[in-house]
Amino acid sequence: MSIETLHEQVTRAILQAEALDATGPQFAVKQAYWTVSTIEAEIAEMRPADGEEGAIARRGAVRALLAAGLPVHAKELADRYMAESNAPTELKRELSEMVANVESNLGPIPVISAARYQFHDEAA
Repeated sequence: MSIETLHEQVTRAILQAEALDATGPQFAVKQAYWTVSTIEAEIAEMRPADGEEGAIARRGAVRALLAAGLPVHAKELADRYMAESNAPTELKRELSEMVANVESNLGPIPVISAARYQFHDEAA
């Protein structure tokens, strides 16, 4: 898909998400922002992190995931973008700030015991 087509799609998706944000049902709003993030991530894959367009797309993808109510995915994506060798310091700082509160707001992540799966495997 061409970059121009992706730009058109992300513009439409952003406008739709913003319109829904004002009056739409919560599920539709979250879905719309997830769509924005997906398209922004596609643009980010096509543009280098140290270019203006690439940095904008990376920030947009993370910001949209946060708006979609997907903070864990936002943090994972931000971490991936910050690990890119050509990611500028300013971009890393901005991404880090965006997801700074994610871990503190989530609390501990539950761990599923391996014994549960071993029991299931034994029963089979």
